[in-house]
Amino acid sequence: MKTCAFITLGCKVNQYETQAIRESLAAKGFVETEPEQAADLYVINTCTVTSVSDEKSRQYIKKVRRKNPRATVVVTGCYAEADAETIKKMEGVDYVITKAEESCLAEIVSSGTVRLTPEQKRIMPLEGLNDHENHPPLNPFPLRGGETRGITKLPASNEGDVADSSSITFPKSPPSQGEMIPPSLDGRGKGEGEKGLSDGKSLFKRTEDSIYNLKISHFAGHTKAFLKIEDGCDMYCSYCIIPYVRGGIKSRRPHDIIEEAKRLIQNGYKEIILTGIHLGAYGRDAQGNHCLLDVIHMLSNLSGLERLRLSSIEVNEITNDLIDLVAHTKKACPHFHIPLQSGDDFILKRMNRKYTVSQYAEVLDNIHSKIDLPSFTTDVMVGFPGEKDEHFENTVNLCKKAGFSRMHIFPFSVREGTPAAKMSDQCHPQIIKQRKAMLETTADTLAFAYKKQLLNKVAEVLAEVERDTKTNKLCGYSERYIKVLFNGPDTIKNTIVSVRIKGITPSVVMGTLV
Repeated sequence: MKTCAFITLGCKVNQYETQAIRESLAAKGFVETEPEQAADLYVINTCTVTSVSDEKSRQYIKKVRRKNPRATVVVTGCYAEADAETIKKMEGVDYVITKAEESCLAEIVSSGTVRLTPEQKRIMPLEGLNDHENHPPLNPFPLRGGETRGITKLPASNEGDVADSSSITFPKSPPSQGEMIPPSLDGRGKGEGEKGLSDGKSLFKRTEDSIYNLKISHFAGHTKAFLKIEDGCDMYCSYCIIPYVRGGIKSRRPHDIIEEAKRLIQNGYKEIILTGIHLGAYGRDAQGNHCLLDVIHMLSNLSGLERLRLSSIEVNEITNDLIDLVAHTKKACPHFHIPLQSGDDFILKRMNRKYTVSQYAEVLDNIHSKIDLPSFTTDVMVGFPGEKDEHFENTVNLCKKAGFSRMHIFPFSVREGTPAAKMSDQCHPQIIKQRKAMLETTADTLAFAYKKQLLNKVAEVLAEVERDTKTNKLCGYSERYIKVLFNGPDTIKNTIVSVRIKGITPSVVMGTLV
């Protein structure tokens, strides 16, 4: 019996992609085990959003190799895209596979988990790949480091190594469809104080559709299922490496989205969360043939789907039509995750964000005018270069005005290869730490205040399959993304039930079945 284990870092899109790899390996006879156990195969799906993410990825690679020195170690994900050369040099890494080729992963390793010699490096036939059709053709000849699709079987020779990143130049127009090319910071994506990406990482090209060869039917460990409908980003925020790694907007075909949603529904999933790297840009690469609203319309008409949620959307992509659709579509959750990053216009401009504080507040007011008690969650960065006390205070004040029900607060971390890393006015680490602690206190206060508005109201809660470990009560998330604990029988697990909110503390929301 061949065993495999998965370690996933980063965003919901990475979680989706790991699930697809999980299913493709299961189809090849692999049995999953926990990462803490010795496995024959480890798949590490990496993140590169910060330098800390890179370091965590390297630590996991070392850890699994110590766990089982004879295991096959496959590294994929955004870090593998951005810095394959560093990963290739690490002891114990057998394969570095880019995201465009993750659908080939199971086929590559399915013949066994014995490490191949360089002479044996061959890519396997495509029949049965992830149990789906229409896969891109593979080169039947041995691969070298960095060649074509980016699949690298190690050790790699010097021949064919990825080109020196110092030779990369930046076009003044967005990347063409399917290419992964950094933007021009003299043109598209220009922010204040940046001169360009001088230390950008080596990047691979990918085909337009290959990233959607991975498909899912389940979502392990979750009562809700993520459904990836978009990849890539064209925002080019000055602190973010992701557009350089994942490339431009690539929207999934509506037919494929519907078919995957049907599979998830047939397997018992009541709630689907639409996800993507830049979800609000869905359809932008399709010349207006379809957009996010079309997807919401189509999915809301599917029998058996009871709830639909958006994972994250930029404030300048929340249109009146979208607000109206959520307001009048019973299955659409009145929950909006809208990244803020900063509540100060000067810092937003330096971040190369595409909105102002007043525009952000106006959209929230518009949502409030049409939806009862909407839930707003957000991401906020503290300590961005140039952030003074008054800038931070503006952020705190806007958060209070917004009344966020949940906030993800993270400190600015220098990300090599981004314009923000080259800004001279970096904040002192101690100041960043203090501001993070202060904003976390504000976040706790705001979350408690929002929850208190729900007291004695009825929430529609999707009961999780697993009970709360501390209280042994049933638990689940409401349509407004509030976790609720309540008593009830096992027979209502994985169903949406009406629960009246009866008790609220800063850490727990309690209810009773209606």
